[in-house]
Amino acid sequence: MSIQWIFSDQIYIYIVAEIKTEKDKILAEKYTVDFKKYSSLKIRNYKSFNDVRFFPKELNLFELNSNNHSEVISLLGNDLKNNVKDFIATLSEINFLKPNKSCYVASQQLGCNSNKKNKSSSLFIHRECSWKPWIYASWEKDNYEDKNLALTWMNQSWDKLKRFFPYIHMAQLHNHLHSHKEEMNLAFGNKLKDLKLLKKFYDPANILPPL
Repeated sequence: MSIQWIFSDQIYIYIVAEIKTEKDKILAEKYTVDFKKYSSLKIRNYKSFNDVRFFPKELNLFELNSNNHSEVISLLGNDLKNNVKDFIATLSEINFLKPNKSCYVASQQLGCNSNKKNKSSSLFIHRECSWKPWIYASWEKDNYEDKNLALTWMNQSWDKLKRFFPYIHMAQLHNHLHSHKEEMNLAFGNKLKDLKLLKKFYDPANILPPL
């Protein structure tokens, strides 16, 4: 089971459960009894994760429109604990300053299995993290003024969220942005040198994006 949310004009929260076994079904039914106490929650079953649409159509987000461009920075961090109040205040400030309705912060909970695996055997070094929020910036295609506003908002929002979520999950390669070097260091830490060695060996012509 996993929680996901998006903070846009409203706050939307999704509780997602994958049901594969009889044990999963029993557990899901147990929680469903509690969820039914909240009239704002809607409960739906899907055959596949591909059928789930997390972001409501009424938000009319740019990302659903091919005539718009976007960038995203994906962060990593642990449970907020006593910092929940400060985090909500920071999110509210970020949301108030967004340049258009398609700039937003969302998040998903990481699965428990990720921190059970040996991080030394993987380039995903932040396995202790429990949350993966992302900052999504979007603008109308070929509108360079809006692009600059959106990217400035994205970077400023990142600065505000670093104290809660100090690490990076490489959702996109931003080698064309000033933030690329910092993102690489925060995503891979001491493993970055191993990644560069792999790239040097398998991509001697530098066809792939630089590290």
